[in-house]
Amino acid sequence: MGLLIVGLWPFRFVPKNNVQWIDRQSGLRFDKYGIVCVKEPLFTPGGAIDLARPFTIRMEVLPREEPSGSIPRILSAHDGDWRELFFLGQWRDELILRILEEERFFHLRYRETGAVGLQKNVKRSIVVRSDTDRLTLFVDGVPVKTSPGVDFSLLSDRRGPVWMILGNSPTGESPWRGDLLSLSFFPKALSPEEILSAGSDSPVRYDLVIPSVFRAPAKGVLVPPWRNQEYNRSFWIDVFVNILGFIPFGFAVYAWARKDGERKNTTAMGIALLLGAGISLFIELLQAYLPTRDSSLTDVLNNILGTYIGARLLRTTHRILYG
Repeated sequence: MGLLIVGLWPFRFVPKNNVQWIDRQSGLRFDKYGIVCVKEPLFTPGGAIDLARPFTIRMEVLPREEPSGSIPRILSAHDGDWRELFFLGQWRDELILRILEEERFFHLRYRETGAVGLQKNVKRSIVVRSDTDRLTLFVDGVPVKTSPGVDFSLLSDRRGPVWMILGNSPTGESPWRGDLLSLSFFPKALSPEEILSAGSDSPVRYDLVIPSVFRAPAKGVLVPPWRNQEYNRSFWIDVFVNILGFIPFGFAVYAWARKDGERKNTTAMGIALLLGAGISLFIELLQAYLPTRDSSLTDVLNNILGTYIGARLLRTTHRILYG
């Protein structure tokens, strides 16, 4: 019961979408478990905004934290298969831009660039200018990073429609906390003078959709470990917790299976592993219906490993004490 409670907490099957319009301002405020989508594709081949041609993204943001565990998405662009093609995110006080380079053995590999400038409770103007041969990041009108090797030409072979999500990733696992005060897309590479000035050519307009209930549009079921994009500190902490959490379970089940002394060690070990795998699989399948939790095959494997360690620990201890 304890494992079920921990695995399914906080039992929020229909959580509120934590996005709201900011009073007396044009902008959106994002909190944990928030997401905004668009009705129409953001980028289309031959359309007003085309990844193969110069364009500019301009936005004003006011972060509410400096995250360090993962990379919350301010803006995420994906294809029809919910594959994240590029995103703008925040890690601590850095703006992070990742662009999909290739997909190899079901794992997505990204190229990354970024710049410092997203301090907590400080409003910033961010511009991403994509030219024919380079990509430049501007913070408050000042060019801070030019990346010839990390540009949208990496996506030149992906010519389908590209959709946009604000404040999160398609899987709902990377919520950003802060205010998005403005967001504009321009079908050309703005000049430094246009970036500094408030006016420029009219941006391309998109209609936003703010669901009343938080639902990740690309919720995965038993996502395998090789689909993971970020083997960061948060990932390894999660691995450690999932192993550690099932060690007492393996210890207790092995002790129960061997209490009368009639079952062999291998039989008791098999019972412990089967029960551990079954409970873990049950929890992960239920988590697929919890928008605030992730259904991961990695967790199942780690839970089985934790069960084995717990059972093995009791077996070894018993052998040392009683021979």
